[in-house]
Amino acid sequence: MDIINIIALGIILVFGGFGFISGFIKGSARLIGWIVALILAIKLGPASSVFFQNTFHFSVKTSNILGGVLVFIIVMIIIAIIVKLLKKMVKALHLSFLDKLLGFILGSFQAMIVVFLLSLFVQILPITEQTKTTITNAAFVEWNNEKIARILEATKLDSHIRNNSYYKELLKLQYKIKKDVTAAVSPLS
Repeated sequence: MDIINIIALGIILVFGGFGFISGFIKGSARLIGWIVALILAIKLGPASSVFFQNTFHFSVKTSNILGGVLVFIIVMIIIAIIVKLLKKMVKALHLSFLDKLLGFILGSFQAMIVVFLLSLFVQILPITEQTKTTITNAAFVEWNNEKIARILEATKLDSHIRNNSYYKELLKLQYKIKKDVTAAVSPLS
């Protein structure tokens, strides 16, 4: 197994290990919590900024930022309390191992997405084509990217991604690399 595959597997095992330690409930709540907190901070931040304008006489811009931060913190605290209650319930029902096992799976899946994004990012780095090809065509990385691509297709997210101009450029670059590799390997066969 080459170094690229070892690094990719290492990333997945580390994320999976952290997922196992924190558990599915905490891991998924953290992920969902950040998204919900950001959305609510953006939506409700300006409404809560009135408090900062009236009480401390801050500017509108500063009050909006502080209002957003306040909403974000409150939402994260509420989510932390809910997670704590859910963790106690899971422990009382003797489902802790299942929670940790599902946490490992969630963490591993998050790592697969990270490996996928890193392999796309490698394509735009100023490194040699041979290095890009080595990284992209590493057996595990290629398998991982295939699985993530199938998930994107199944969730219809790929249609939104495909309309992105950066994605189109990455596809052209990936096709060129595969074509170059095939041309380089063909005379050797």
